[in-house]
Amino acid sequence: MEQYKEVEYNGLKAVVSNYGNAKTKIYVNNGQAYVKCDKSKTIRLSRMIAKAFPEICGEWFDGCEVHHKDHNPLNNKAENLVVLTKEQHKELHRNSEITKAKHQKIRKELMKKIAEYDEDWNLLAVYENVYDLETKKPISIKSLRQAMSKSRTYLGHYWILLD
Repeated sequence: MEQYKEVEYNGLKAVVSNYGNAKTKIYVNNGQAYVKCDKSKTIRLSRMIAKAFPEICGEWFDGCEVHHKDHNPLNNKAENLVVLTKEQHKELHRNSEITKAKHQKIRKELMKKIAEYDEDWNLLAVYENVYDLETKKPISIKSLRQAMSKSRTYLGHYWILLD
């Protein structure tokens, strides 16, 4: 069940949910999601969610970093986030099977527009990026990427990355 909490970090406040949503506008910049906190300031959504949900992500502490378990910086569901020390985070990425090049390729791919078609190839919707799609439908990004790469249906629809 989606749960919203108000959280404050570095003097900035936002209302965020364990499903990776926020009550204010979410911006995507350079493959990261940011939440608008006031008229001119934004902060990474993952940091606000991890701080708001320590029972899921781990206890917050000064100097901590937030790691995305699935290596998708746009998947900000609390269950996908974990609070780590800087050293733990570096070590985790050093030993990760996902290389930096692959990570950057995935990030670029996730920022492209996505078209949704029914089984007869009628256009149903166009989403700005995976994050936009994820806020409107309960999707698994891994399953979606697999379906797109093999021209298979996912959730009964076809999904195409647009340039």
